[in-house]
Amino acid sequence: MMDIMRKKFITMNDGSQQELRTRLMDDEVFSCGSCWYEAKDGGLVMFMGRRQKPMVAYKTYDNGVTIAEEWEIGEGASENIIRLSDGRLMSIAQERVENILGNDLKASNFYAYFSEDDGHTFGNRVTISAENRRLYLMNARVIRLSTGRIIVPTCIHPNHLLEEKLETVGWVGAFWTDDEGQTWHEGEWKAPVTADQLCEPIVCEMPDGSLKMYVRTGIGYLYQLDSADGGATWSDEYPTTLRSPCAPFTFSYDPYGEQYVVVWDNAFPGPIHQYPRTPICLAVSKDCKTWTQICELGNDPMGSYGYPVVWYTPDSLMMSYYISDVRKFSDRNRVHMVWLKRNTHPLLVSNKLSVRILPEGKMVNVPTKVFRKDVQATGSEMIEAADGALLVMASGGVYRTEDNGDTFTQIEGARGGGNLLRLKDGRLLGIDERRCLEPRGAKLNGANFWAVFSNDDGMTFGGHVPITKRDGCYYIQNSRFFRTSSGRILCPLCLHDESELDRKLETAGWVTCFYSDDEGQSWTEGPWVKPETDQLCECMVAEMREPGHIKMLSRTARGYLYQCDSYDDGATWTEERPTELKSPCAPFTFKYDPYTDLYMVLHDNAFPGGRHQYPRSPMSLSISKDGEHWETIMDVGSEPDCSYGYPVLYFTEDRILTTFYRSTIRTFGAKNRVHFTILPRDLHEKLKSIK
Repeated sequence: MMDIMRKKFITMNDGSQQELRTRLMDDEVFSCGSCWYEAKDGGLVMFMGRRQKPMVAYKTYDNGVTIAEEWEIGEGASENIIRLSDGRLMSIAQERVENILGNDLKASNFYAYFSEDDGHTFGNRVTISAENRRLYLMNARVIRLSTGRIIVPTCIHPNHLLEEKLETVGWVGAFWTDDEGQTWHEGEWKAPVTADQLCEPIVCEMPDGSLKMYVRTGIGYLYQLDSADGGATWSDEYPTTLRSPCAPFTFSYDPYGEQYVVVWDNAFPGPIHQYPRTPICLAVSKDCKTWTQICELGNDPMGSYGYPVVWYTPDSLMMSYYISDVRKFSDRNRVHMVWLKRNTHPLLVSNKLSVRILPEGKMVNVPTKVFRKDVQATGSEMIEAADGALLVMASGGVYRTEDNGDTFTQIEGARGGGNLLRLKDGRLLGIDERRCLEPRGAKLNGANFWAVFSNDDGMTFGGHVPITKRDGCYYIQNSRFFRTSSGRILCPLCLHDESELDRKLETAGWVTCFYSDDEGQSWTEGPWVKPETDQLCECMVAEMREPGHIKMLSRTARGYLYQCDSYDDGATWTEERPTELKSPCAPFTFKYDPYTDLYMVLHDNAFPGGRHQYPRSPMSLSISKDGEHWETIMDVGSEPDCSYGYPVLYFTEDRILTTFYRSTIRTFGAKNRVHFTILPRDLHEKLKSIK
């Protein structure tokens, strides 16, 4: 039978050691190419070709940890499978025939076969090409374009060059169908201009609808060609930046990461033609111009790797490729199933987020965007622009959207900020900080704060007005400014008091609000709320339904968020008391949603673990009618081995927008990336707008 799924550790380009799981599929027979498709019941199926044996299929529901079903497939099965619009599967299969010129290079005819039983049998053959030509089709090449066209990129060894050595005169082109495989068309064949050969083509669609074809060559690099007419004609070839020894590779689009992925043998050609086929590497690119290598998936210097394929899920990359322990193509080739989690590297993180809807626990994928996957970031802010667009400040940039987060443009040169409020005269109120002068306070990253003002929607700020006024170890988190119904502006701060500076950071926090009644031109310091034990930190306020009643929530190390109340518009505060909201002393946000008339808190819904301030997962959305009694309705971030923090909420009639940092590890640090996530209101009945 099959080997168990084994764990090994690989080194990512950021130096971290990450887990890769592999499964040897059949150790008894030569195997080389493979492909994947999603079954109708949600399982993943891998088709694998075997020499002198029928093709075999393996179905898994748990990323290859176990194989739930295995079956052999006869005529019509291939390593090129695609789901049709009517739910059937189509297989693009080759039939080898003797070449009419008597050359030892066999000819190939192409046919489409169809499966009514989700890949167990295939039939109803339709001819694609039956001219007894030397055509090549490698595994996992057939794709569907945004137009609905299905395209099969192909290599040909032209008849008039049959006396030439195998694979040294490859030309490329494509067959396609616009009616789900019933009729087929053949495009032009493109001969190499500068390369020695063009072989084993793979095609991806670009954002503008054009096609890019990657091909292997014998001159040290993968090459590329472009098509502007759906694959009918192609440009001359030109080099990519990916070096290659004329070896098998895969090139595909990751719909969850919204980027292109290459898995290939990253080496220059050696003395043996098409070798060395090691190391096999994974790289990503946004534009197919600049590639970033993520890791070496396998790097046995005496072995070889080839014919990779990738299947994408929201939380992982499922791959398969052959591995051999010798440096040549041989009967020792064996296909392995490979599982790599996305959270092994920030650049692999999905642009879909799995949200758990409570209480039933249903999982739903929602859109999420990482503005800079290559930049460590934590805090963020969202605010309406002067013209009604939404501005998102994250990862060192300002991003503008006019469609509530479906598309963004970056505003070049904009400074933005983590705390912003629109003033009555249209300006933006922001905050500037300077390290406190007290050396012990500076060591704890405390700061003094000034109000600053922008006339150009955050492009520039000026006009410093002191808020804290005296030197101290103050802290403010993102998205804290708040305007009450009376027009007063509140600036909630926490303070590490001078008498407590020798204690550990954030174990002696006090909280209060500084407030302004003249649009930020002067500020009054409220009385400080001093905790009975440990700390009150990162406070945030919202106004209750009674005018002048302001509720402040603070994080603590006592397992819950704590609250205190003001009944005089934020001037004075009651003593702290616990809420019903669990928290491991972690960042949160607290907002009123005018579309549901509910208060909402996004918080890490867990008790403190063995490490201070953790675990920061799951990050839950809890709702309340009165700010006292809370119900958790969904886990916005639910991966147990990740962490989430510093969330922001912004409300529109049909969706709830949120930003937060997500880390692929359970600690605070270099893997933090800010996500922008859309929660459609129809995700949950209690989120639907009543206005």
